[in-house]
This record gives sequence, C-alpha cells and structure tokens, in this order.
Amino acid sequence: MTPDQVAALRADLLDKAIANVLATADGVRVMLWVLGCCKVYQDAFSSSDSATNFVVGKRSVGKELLARIGASYGLAYPQLLAEAVKQELAFDDLYEMAGGDE
Repeated sequence: MTPDQVAALRADLLDKAIANVLATADGVRVMLWVLGCCKVYQDAFSSSDSATNFVVGKRSVGKELLARIGASYGLAYPQLLAEAVKQELAFDDLYEMAGGDE
C-alpha cells in the first residue's frame, strides 16, 4: 500500500470508530465529557506561560475532535450539544425529584 492509501484507510477506520461511539447514548456521554475536559471554548490565556500552554494543548485536542466529527457528520456536534442540554435537564429533574432544593 502507498502512504496515501494507508492514510485513507486510517481515516476511514477512525470515521467508523467515531460513528460507533456516537451511535450510543453512553458514547455520546463520553464524547461530551472528553470535549468538556478539553475546554475548547475556555480562554487560553493565563498568568503564566506554562498554564497558557497547557490550556492551549487541551483545546487543540478538543478542536481536532470537533473538526473530525464535523467533517464526517456535519451536524453531529450541534446534536451532541442538544444531547448535553437534555442530559442537564434530566439531571435537574432527578435532583428535584430527590428533594434537591430543600
């Protein structure tokens, strides 16, 4: 196989793996958690260069994931966000049912 064929095969396998992850509620939950850990929308600047570089590194991983999801699935990330809202609402409902604000 040529290097281009190997790269295409790797990309195809990765796309299929991401599709499998996003096909389950648990997979979506884990992907949301990973993206949340990446702090993609957090301001990267900090009081020290090392802290800034650490945040920039985390963000770059999240951006790479988002780019891959977006390239393969188009609206997948907005759907993930909608799922996050549903999960948040479900959590709030469970919290209230358990007598949370008493």
